[in-house]
Amino acid sequence: MRSATLPFQDYEPYIYYALHKLHIPPPHEDHYQDAYFIYQRCEKNYDPSLSKFSTYFTQQFIHFLQSQQRTARLRSPQVHIIESAVFPKSFLRDPSTDWILYYDVFHNSELSPLESTIVKLSLEEFTINEISRILKVSPSTVNRKKKGIKKKLGKVLNTPS
Repeated sequence: MRSATLPFQDYEPYIYYALHKLHIPPPHEDHYQDAYFIYQRCEKNYDPSLSKFSTYFTQQFIHFLQSQQRTARLRSPQVHIIESAVFPKSFLRDPSTDWILYYDVFHNSELSPLESTIVKLSLEEFTINEISRILKVSPSTVNRKKKGIKKKLGKVLNTPS
């Protein structure tokens, strides 16, 4: 195992540089801990003939943070589609509660199988007519079920229906 020229604490400015560069707001404790694990991995894989350790470590940490941000971005649209397809504007909530909202919709709302299917198809951006063709029901049934979904979700989310 190759050792870095400086102890981990001396790379703190590089950690905060990466966090600032990617506009990651405080608190940074979890990211600091992630940086330590990346530092240890970098120590094992570092090749001094390719770059300075500080450059290698900083680039690895930035890559890690970008991967986390990309993963979070890919998960986020699903919840926004639920909100726009099923919820009226009064249902819109704080974005930090999106996954809680998603969990509430599918696990605590007591939706019937047909209502769950309608929500899932709405998530996939199907129109009311397309949903009615897929489920072999009339468009008015889909509309009526959506109203029922809104009422049930209103009870779960403590908002007016």
